[in-house]
Parts: sequence; C-alpha cells; structure tokens
Amino acid sequence: MYPAKHLAFLLVLLVAFSSKAFCQEDIKKLDPANFKEETLSALIVEKINAVRTAKGLPALTTSPALKKAAQIQATYLKRKNKLTHFENTKKLKTPFDRVNQLDKSFTQVAENVAYVSPGLIILRGKRVEEIRYFTYDTIASQLVNDWIKSPGHYKNIISNFSQTGVAVSLNLKAQRLFAVQVFGGKAKTPKEKHPPIKNHLKQQ
Repeated sequence: MYPAKHLAFLLVLLVAFSSKAFCQEDIKKLDPANFKEETLSALIVEKINAVRTAKGLPALTTSPALKKAAQIQATYLKRKNKLTHFENTKKLKTPFDRVNQLDKSFTQVAENVAYVSPGLIILRGKRVEEIRYFTYDTIASQLVNDWIKSPGHYKNIISNFSQTGVAVSLNLKAQRLFAVQVFGGKAKTPKEKHPPIKNHLKQQ
C-alpha cells in the first residue's frame, strides 16, 4: 500500500490532469461569443486533404486569393441566410468573378458551399431551452461528409486543382454555420464549376 502522503500526491495529480483535459476539450467546443473561424477553416482543409491523399492525390495548398474569395461569399451567405453560388454585385456575381477580382492567374475555379447547425438545440415546448454547441472537429467532419455524399461536390474535392481557400461564417439568429470552399487551378483552358444548390445536404 502507498503511504497516505503518496496517495494524496497521486490524487492531486489526477485532479490536475482531469482539469487540464476538461479545459482543453472545452476550448475545442464552439463558443458563439468567441467564434474561431480560422480554427474551423483549417480543420476543413485538413480533412479535405485527407480525402485527397487517401486517393493518391496531392494535398491542396492554401491561396490567399482563394481564401479571400471564400470569405466574401461566406459573408454574403450569412447576410442572406441561404445557400447560393451567386451574388447581386456584377463584379462578384460568380465564383470565377470573385476569384478574378483578386487573382487573374486562375483559369479554373470551383466552389462548394454548405451549412450545418453549430449545435444541438434543446427545446422545452416551443421555447429554446439550451444550445449545446458541437466541437470544431465535429462541425468540420459534418461539413466535409456532406460534401463527400454529394457527387458534384465530391468531384470538386478530388479534381485536378492545386490550391484552395476556405472560409466560414456563423448566423446566430438562424443557428446556421455556413462554409465555403473555393478551388483553383491554372490550366490553359478556362473552366468554372459549382454544383447545383439542390444537391447540397443540409443539416438544420
């Protein structure tokens, strides 16, 4: 048997370890007051690249221009609270238009958009009692899995693109988390691809 002082020391270590683990796990959960867009965006890119490398494809590198184009559309989706590849502003109307405003060297552009619920909504009658927010990793997995299940979006993921940009936005009023991934290539033949919105799998 351990002496009492040794047991006390072990108990302190166990409590300290448990507290540290709890705090780390808590940080990973989405906090609407401190939404970490970059954390979620990076996780999405990481998971998309895992899909590509599993098929023997090279990982995508992040392009500042494509990321900015994704941010423009993510902000637009949040404001309109709906999924679309298009905007009303003429210069930003299509995914290609948005990228072309930022970097004219891209000749091939594709875009995936989606939204998921950022948490589990607990109702009491018709009143929202609590929202249990998911972890960033769970949300990233939901988004990527939705794209994989949709043939048009999956095709974009495994196509011959070399660069990407991902952005997210959170509409708290609607409890919708929007994600936009823009793909870019510099082949000689111009091409633009964006799957029809009706193909998107949305979690509400």
